[in-house]
Amino acid sequence: MKKKIFFLVPTITLKNHFKQKLEDIEFIELDFCTDGYEGLGRLIQNSYDMIITSEHAPSINGGELLAIIKILGNMNSRIPTVLIFDQNEPTEAMADYILRNKKTLIRDLELLVLKTFKDEAQRFGPPPIPKS
Repeated sequence: MKKKIFFLVPTITLKNHFKQKLEDIEFIELDFCTDGYEGLGRLIQNSYDMIITSEHAPSINGGELLAIIKILGNMNSRIPTVLIFDQNEPTEAMADYILRNKKTLIRDLELLVLKTFKDEAQRFGPPPIPKS
């Protein structure tokens, strides 16, 4: 069964970039959102296996969204969370993992997904070679 990953990103361009770069990982299904309020609705109504958010999302930013989900205590409050910050931005967040928006971000995301879901990754054979 594929692992569902929720993404909150600030733009459609970034959504398309992440989708293109991560779609080679066979055992995951990606669900993207570009607005924090819409994302909150999806996280209340649907179950996911991981949440990846950007600190710079419209209406509700990624850190706020993760805090709300933890407070609500719903089905998504106990899953791995990732918050992406700009390279030199200070980080204070309720996320399990903090990543920086830098040249290696896609590779870092791929490695984190493979590490988090290593049992599923092994069933699908060798992982894809991380793109640089």
